[in-house]
Amino acid sequence: MPVNDRARAQAQLIFNGHPGAAAHPAPDRWDDVDDFDYLYREYAVLVRAEDVEEAAGELGRIFEDAGYGDVPEGEARDIRREPVSRGLVRLTVPATPTLVPDLIGRLDAALGPGVARPEHKVYVCPNPCPATEPAAVPSGTTEPVPPPGLSLRVPWAGNNGSGVNVSVIDTGLIPDAAAGHPWLAGVQGTAEEPYATDSAGDPVILPYAGHGTFVAGVLRCMAPKASVYVERAFDIAGADYETRLLGSLEDALARDPDILVFTFTSTTHRDQSLHTFDELYERRIRHIRSEE
Repeated sequence: MPVNDRARAQAQLIFNGHPGAAAHPAPDRWDDVDDFDYLYREYAVLVRAEDVEEAAGELGRIFEDAGYGDVPEGEARDIRREPVSRGLVRLTVPATPTLVPDLIGRLDAALGPGVARPEHKVYVCPNPCPATEPAAVPSGTTEPVPPPGLSLRVPWAGNNGSGVNVSVIDTGLIPDAAAGHPWLAGVQGTAEEPYATDSAGDPVILPYAGHGTFVAGVLRCMAPKASVYVERAFDIAGADYETRLLGSLEDALARDPDILVFTFTSTTHRDQSLHTFDELYERRIRHIRSEE
């Protein structure tokens, strides 16, 4: 069964908005598979800083193998190294017909699974969705049911989020959203502009726009007295490379939140965790202890 049209549309939005985005399997195989496994940055391999020399050396040996890749003589054999955080480095390999998933498979065999990983794409919509449906909601038609602060059965009886600081990593917050949605009063965030102009000069809602505002609204309906800040991590097609989320994650942690809300997901090589998140956890989060 081929990849369905909605998954293709979602991937195409990402390809159009993010130079260097690629899929495994590649699109030319989508007529033969049910779904693509994951999205990633073309020619990029992520490794921890302590593994750079070993990984770069092994990549060099791979590219020296007879018949592997079509590497022009000279400059194309260079492997560029670029720190993306204190403990993580991007290795950019020659732009050959060789695909990163093939390289990762060889590195898994040589160095052990997970030492080197693709630079994956993360996105706010876990299921195939082309984001062609958004439309403006008429004023006065958005009152939540049940009202904010109530569960489906009983009042919250004090469990209303008072004193709890929440950081949401998403598309940001639409300015003045609280003006027509009083349960958002006091919510703060990085401003998001949800509209663009089409070829006729008419305003249109951008793909996945307003997602962060919606998430903040759901949170406030469940915990109406929580302090909420919505970080803007996604600017194009509700997606980005995992390394580009680091700034937003660092900003969120700097706000000393009680709760971090990640409203995004990703599929990965062999279902491994994201290198970026593992490094951030080890560096910034694992030593934090909850108060008794």
